[in-house]
Amino acid sequence: MILKRSTFLLLFIFFMETNDLEAQIEGQVSLWGMGQEGGTKNWLAGAHFLPQVSKGWQPGDKLFLDIEASFLITTNFRISPLARSGPDDVLQFYRLWLRVSGEQSELRLGRQKINFGPALLLRPLMWFERIDARDPLQLTTGVDALLFRYYYQNNANFWIWTLLSNGKTKGWESEATVKNAPEYGGRLQYPLGKGEIATTFHYRRIAKDRFTGNAADEYRLAFDGKWDYVAGIWFSLSSFYRTPSSRIFRYFTLFTAGADYTFSIGNGLHVIAEHLWMNAGPVLFSGLTARELSGLSLDYPLSLVDTIRMVVFIDHYSGTWFRFLTWQQLYDMWSVNLNFFWNAKNGRILPQQEIGPVQAFSGAGIQLQLVYDF
Repeated sequence: MILKRSTFLLLFIFFMETNDLEAQIEGQVSLWGMGQEGGTKNWLAGAHFLPQVSKGWQPGDKLFLDIEASFLITTNFRISPLARSGPDDVLQFYRLWLRVSGEQSELRLGRQKINFGPALLLRPLMWFERIDARDPLQLTTGVDALLFRYYYQNNANFWIWTLLSNGKTKGWESEATVKNAPEYGGRLQYPLGKGEIATTFHYRRIAKDRFTGNAADEYRLAFDGKWDYVAGIWFSLSSFYRTPSSRIFRYFTLFTAGADYTFSIGNGLHVIAEHLWMNAGPVLFSGLTARELSGLSLDYPLSLVDTIRMVVFIDHYSGTWFRFLTWQQLYDMWSVNLNFFWNAKNGRILPQQEIGPVQAFSGAGIQLQLVYDF
C-alpha cells in the first residue's frame, strides 16, 4: 500500500532530525525563451525551480536507509498576435521516496522514476514515463510505486513493482488506469554474451477503452536485449493485450531495433540510429494497421565545453519530418542550450512530454535555455 505524501513528509522530518549525517541539498534552476512559427507566430517563456533534499542513515553494517524529497515549481508565458496567456504556475511533488538498501537488494517506496529498456530514441518500453530524447533536462513525471530490486553476483537482476494510479495516462497509454487502482508487474534481466537479455510483464485495469467504452484488463509483455561488440546493438519488443476489447484492436505491438557507434572523426562523432515498427490488430503481428518511425541522433564535441547535437525523426506513413539541432555549452554549474527545431505544425512523433518546453516544439522555431545546477 502506497503511503500518503503527508506521511512521507513526517518520515522525512524524522530522518532529518534523528541522525548525525548531514542532509544534501541540491537542485536546478532553468530559464528559457522561445520564438515559434506554427501557423501563427508565438513567443513563449518559462522557468522552473527544482530543489532536492536527501539524507541517509545506516542502522547496520549491511543496511542503509535514505530518503529524498524534491519539488518542481514551473511558470510559463505565451504571447501570440491573437492572445496572451500566463503566467501558468504549477507546484508539485517531483520525487518523494524512502529507500531501504541491502548488500544486493533495495526497496523503494514513494513518488519515483521507473524506466528500463535499451532503446534511446524510439522506446517501446516507455511504460511509466515520457522522457524525450531531445530534452536536455530529461524531466519526467514520476509514479507512486513500491519497487523491489535484487542484484545477483553474475549481474542478473529482477524487479517487482506495484503502482497506485493517479487516473492520468503515462508512457504510450492513450487511456488512463482506474484512479487509485493498483498496477503491478516485474522484470528479469540476465547476462548473455557481451550484453544482456530481459523480459518484462505488467498488468493494469483501464477505466474506459476508447473503442468499446467499457473497462478492460490490459496485459503487457516485453522482451529486449543489448550487446556491445564493434558497435552497440539492441532491440525492444513490447506488446499490449486487452480483454474484453474491440475485436479489431485487441493487440498493440511496438518493436525497435537500434545501434550506436562512435566514429574516429575529429573529436569523435557519436551516432545513434533506431527504427520503430508499430502495429494494432485483432491478432498479434496481424498487420491490420501499421506505422513506421525512424530516428537518428548525431553528437559531436567541438571542445571541452561545446557540443552540437542533431536529432531527426521521420514518420514513414505520413512522410512527416521532425528536426532538432542544439548547441550546448557546459561549465561547472551552468549550461547554455541553443535549440533550433523544424517540425510538423500540428503533430508529434512521440507521446507528449508532461514537463518542460519540449511539448511546445511544433512548427519551426528557436529556443534559448539557461540551466544552473547547485
